[in-house]
Amino acid sequence: MLTMKTKCEACRSSLRNDSAATICSYVCTFCSACAAEMDNQCPNCGGELCARPRRTTGAVQISRRAPARILRSLRTRR
Repeated sequence: MLTMKTKCEACRSSLRNDSAATICSYVCTFCSACAAEMDNQCPNCGGELCARPRRTTGAVQISRRAPARILRSLRTRR
């Protein structure tokens, strides 16, 4: 599962789950303004910075199309 970091690694500004942010393949997280200043290239690994997916709710929603291992683990917790 993707770790949703709450701070920009460059300017330390706060990032909410539904705010616009960018990430690289190692989940280095930057606000849109800092990413634009860095030409969408991660200063840590040199990878491309892409738009981070947004989570609109705090709860994880599991659908019937979820992988079987997730569904199994949810059933055993009850």
